[in-house]
Amino acid sequence: FYDPAEAFEIDQHESVVKVREQQNEAITIKDCLNMFLNEEKLGEEELWYCPNCREMRPATKKLDLWKLPPVLVVHLKRFQQIRYHWVKFRKPVLFPLHSFDLSPYLPTSSLSASSNFSTPVYEFCFTFILD
Repeated sequence: FYDPAEAFEIDQHESVVKVREQQNEAITIKDCLNMFLNEEKLGEEELWYCPNCREMRPATKKLDLWKLPPVLVVHLKRFQQIRYHWVKFRKPVLFPLHSFDLSPYLPTSSLSASSNFSTPVYEFCFTFILD
């Protein structure tokens, strides 16, 4: 008979151990923001229609921050789709409670033109939703 406790006692390949350790390593809110703002190559099912040549073309997309609000709400994506299943992303995310500065993510023209507030620095107030 299958015994789950006994299955964990079996020697595991070092690559399996390494992947499991990486799944639990903490990342920072800045890492999350960098991943969100990275250029993304669109897949074959997401081709872009080029108005010049009138054909569907491979493309990339990139998000940038241009202006920040007085109150910023951050919602972390906690699920990722792997093959045809949604898998919960369990890495802890570290973030500062005070003085979270987003000015490195804004173009310098946005910083000088902003009249709403002097610097894009935020304080965190957070809510946990446990499952």
